[in-house]
Amino acid sequence: SFFSLRLLSFFVFSSIVFAQEEVEHILADTRVKVLGQSGKIRLEHSGDPITVDFDSLSEVTAAGDVVGQTGAMKHSVNSFATQNFVFTPIIDEPYFGVPVRKFTFESPIYAVGHLRVVVLLFQENATVDTGAEQWQVSRGDMKFNIELRDWIFCAPCDDGVADFIELGIEIKSSKEAD
Repeated sequence: SFFSLRLLSFFVFSSIVFAQEEVEHILADTRVKVLGQSGKIRLEHSGDPITVDFDSLSEVTAAGDVVGQTGAMKHSVNSFATQNFVFTPIIDEPYFGVPVRKFTFESPIYAVGHLRVVVLLFQENATVDTGAEQWQVSRGDMKFNIELRDWIFCAPCDDGVADFIELGIEIKSSKEAD
C-alpha cells in the first residue's frame, strides 16, 4: 500500500519527519516548526511568524453539501490531528526560474486517496511565467499547489455524490492588517 511505501521511505530518508513529533526545519532565513500532531506549523520567513493550519478536507456537492461522512469508506477529514501526515524539510528550488523555498504537507485520506500540498515561499520579486500564464510575486509571497492522487470520489456515497473537494487551510499572523 502507499502508506507502507511512505513508511519505508521514512526509514530510508530520515529527513522526512512524522508530524507527531515537534520538529523544526531551518534553511537560512526560513524556519518551519511542526506543532506536533495538530496539522499546524509555525512559519517564519524574513519577518513576522504565521501559523498555517491544514484544518479539514471534505467532498462536497455542487450545492456545497458535505458528502462521504457516513458509510464504511469516509471521504472527509474534520481535523488532520487524527490523520497520519508528514511535513518534508525545506529545500531551495527554482519554480519556473524563480527561486523559492519549498516544503510539502502529505497525508493519506483513509482509503480514498492521498493529499499533497506543496508550499512555495518566493525569495525575490519576479514575474512567474508558466507558459500558460504570468503573474507578479514579491519576496515572501506564499503559493500552495494542491495535489490529489488516486482519489476515489463519492459516486455515490450513502449521503450523496461529490462534485468538488474542499480543503480548509487557515493562515494567521500576529500582526494587525494594514
